[in-house]
Amino acid sequence: MRAEPTWTEIHSLDAFPLLDIFAAYQAGLIVDDPFEDTGQPLSNDTGQRLPTRHECYTRYICPSLMAAFGQMGSVVDDLQQIRFKPLEDGPDAKAHTIDAGDGTAPTIAMNWQGRPADLLCLAHETGHALQSLLSDHGPMPPTARETCAFLAELMVLDHVRIIDPTLFANLHDVWVEENLIYLGSDLDSLSAALQNQTTSSQYRHNYPLARLAAVAMFQSAEATAIFTSGVDGLGHLPLAALADKAGKIDNTLPAMPTSLGGQSVHDAYRVLGATVLLDVQAWSGTAAQPIDQYYADMLAHTRDRTASLSIGPDRKPIGYTAWDRSGQLTRLVAPFGNHARIAASAKRHTTAERAA
Repeated sequence: MRAEPTWTEIHSLDAFPLLDIFAAYQAGLIVDDPFEDTGQPLSNDTGQRLPTRHECYTRYICPSLMAAFGQMGSVVDDLQQIRFKPLEDGPDAKAHTIDAGDGTAPTIAMNWQGRPADLLCLAHETGHALQSLLSDHGPMPPTARETCAFLAELMVLDHVRIIDPTLFANLHDVWVEENLIYLGSDLDSLSAALQNQTTSSQYRHNYPLARLAAVAMFQSAEATAIFTSGVDGLGHLPLAALADKAGKIDNTLPAMPTSLGGQSVHDAYRVLGATVLLDVQAWSGTAAQPIDQYYADMLAHTRDRTASLSIGPDRKPIGYTAWDRSGQLTRLVAPFGNHARIAASAKRHTTAERAA
C-alpha cells in the first residue's frame, strides 16, 4: 500500500494536460526566460561580489517588489516585518522560509556570501515570506507557493535590469543556469511521476510547472493576485492556456503505410522505428538507453502485446503507450500533445486484450 500521496493527488490536478504543457515546452512553444530578447548579453562575470544581505534587501529586493505591487500599501509594511537568520549547519541545509502560522512574521533562513545567486535566492525566499503575509498565513498548494517565489525573482530581475544592467546580467545568468535544473532533471522526474501514478510526490516536483507558470503570468502582467489567494492559488496558474499550446506542435514524422496492422516482420519494425522517433521527438529518457536494452524492451512489449502505437488521421505517429502484464500503464509518450486521448486509446486497447 502506497504511504505517500502522489503529486497530482496533493494538487487535485489531471496529469494529462500537464504532460501536454511539458510537450509544448519541449517543442519550444512555451517561454522559460522572459528576458531572452532584451538585447542585454549574458555576463561572464561569475565572481561579482555584492554588499551585505541587509544592503541588498533594502537596495534591490524591497524596491523591486514595491514597484511590482504598486499601490498595495501593506506590502511596504510586510517587507519590513520579515526576519532573517543563518542556516543551521548540516550537509543538506538549504535556504528556506519558516512561517509558524501563528501570525508572527516569517523568518528567512539562508547564508549570505554576496554572490548574484544569493541575491536571487533572497528574492525567492522573500517571495515565499510575502505570500505568507499577504495570505494571512493561510495554506497554499505547494506549486502555487513556488510560483509566487519565482514571480518574486522575476520582479527583482525586471527592476534590476533598469537600475543596474551589470548586476542584471549576472542575475540573468543565474536564472538561465537554474532553468537547466528546474526544467531539466526536475521536469524529467515530474513527467515520469505523472505517467506512473503510483510514484510518491517529491518536493522538487513543484518547481517545473511553477517556473513555467510564473514566466507566463509575469509576461501577462497578472503577477500579484496569486500572493493573496491562499488555498485558491492554483486557480491563478494559466494551465489551460499553456496546455493548449501543444495543439500547435508541428508533427514532422513520416506517415505510416496504410497496410500497417498485420503481424509481418516489416510491420513490427515499422512500429519499432516509429516508437524510436517518438521517443527522440519527446526527448524521452528511454531514447537514451543503450540500443540493445531499448530493443529488448520494445521487443518484449511486442511479444507480450503490451504496447500500442497511436496514429493520427494523416497516418503519422502521434504517440505510443506501454504497460505491464497487470495492465498498469508504464510509458506514455506523446510529443505532440493529446496525452489524454492517447491514454484513453491505450485503456481501450488493454481492456480488449485482457478480455480476449
